[in-house]
Amino acid sequence: MKRLLDEQIFEVSDGNNTSYLLKNLDMFYDIGFRVMKNQKSGSILDCHQLKYNGKIKFVFFTDGFTKLSDLLLRADADYVVSIIVNLIRAIDEIETNGFFNIACVDSRLDHIFVDNRTLSIRMIYIPINIPKNGMLKAEFENDIRTQLIRLIQGLPQVNSVELDSLINILRDGKILTLNEVGKYLHSDSIGIKILENERLNQS
Repeated sequence: MKRLLDEQIFEVSDGNNTSYLLKNLDMFYDIGFRVMKNQKSGSILDCHQLKYNGKIKFVFFTDGFTKLSDLLLRADADYVVSIIVNLIRAIDEIETNGFFNIACVDSRLDHIFVDNRTLSIRMIYIPINIPKNGMLKAEFENDIRTQLIRLIQGLPQVNSVELDSLINILRDGKILTLNEVGKYLHSDSIGIKILENERLNQS
């Protein structure tokens, strides 16, 4: 997606919402767009498609949501973990939907949004016609991991035991997939779970 953003897709300023223009009209995946609208996935932002100066424009209604990157900067350690659990759950929902291609999701953390009331995640899915590839899921997840680790390391509360351990778990991609990380963290005693994992790793 990052390469396509440079070469084929242009992000444009559109007030409080987020919009993209397709350089090549042939990239528009009409069936994918209709499926996306009909699926009503709770993890995907509402999108409107229109023509703009001869190009196809996608408008995602981000007004009323907070950027994931901004919210994590203000959240305490417990909220950071909860938000990341919800992010992983949203990614899994998209990955396991046979009609969606994870390569069409904008994976930049400042282009992933959070509902402030529920902490649920909304992602931007651009309906374009690109082939599915088995490696894209791993590449997407690794990109998310790298961004999360970099962001968490810069948080003012990074010295908390929970976040320090969370960073180590996110780094451990060879053992835990993102989905497994999410299941592991989704617990009433998140801090205890993280600490137990750290003890096992050190033994």
